[in-house]
Amino acid sequence: CIKVGEYALKTIKEKFPEEYKNGIIVFRNINVDLPENRDMVIKYQARGSSLFLNAIRAGKDNIEEDITVWRLVSNEKQFINYFQDKLNKLLGK
Repeated sequence: CIKVGEYALKTIKEKFPEEYKNGIIVFRNINVDLPENRDMVIKYQARGSSLFLNAIRAGKDNIEEDITVWRLVSNEKQFINYFQDKLNKLLGK
């Protein structure tokens, strides 16, 4: 769980620095057990360790849980390559 978050944030910061800086890509690490995160948990239907992507198009949420990352967590390079490709597609690159 911790590695998935670390690798995701590393990918974003290293491969998409401008998009991250400009708020086009936002990374949030949310603890589902904290009451202040209740609305976010409900919105994403989050439970336990999860990685969600939300591509907002025309003002509408397009929420998707990515489960592939769990198979790649033992190989940082594969994870980063996969996640970079995933984000490129969401950004229309």
